[in-house]
Amino acid sequence: MKTLYFHQHFFFCFVILAHTVAKRIMEDIEQGRLTNLHDVKSGGDGLISLANSRQIQSISYDDWKRLDAYETNLGLAKGKPREKILNIEEMLKLISSSKS
Repeated sequence: MKTLYFHQHFFFCFVILAHTVAKRIMEDIEQGRLTNLHDVKSGGDGLISLANSRQIQSISYDDWKRLDAYETNLGLAKGKPREKILNIEEMLKLISSSKS
């Protein structure tokens, strides 16, 4: 019974999330924030381009892998599988310092 409840709850949350995302996309279109609908269909490259145009910093998969390795090593040193970095500014500093 608990498993069924979990799956129903998960599905319900997924439907709510999908509806929220669709609603926000429609709001962006209606308010002129997405003036070029080609950006919507240009996949990951379009998303990165849109983020850059809004001055939103993005990270690559390689950046994420470096952060993942750092968190894993930090956790192992404490006898845990991972020590999650919760501060976004700290995450970005770690990523940028590992590139240099």
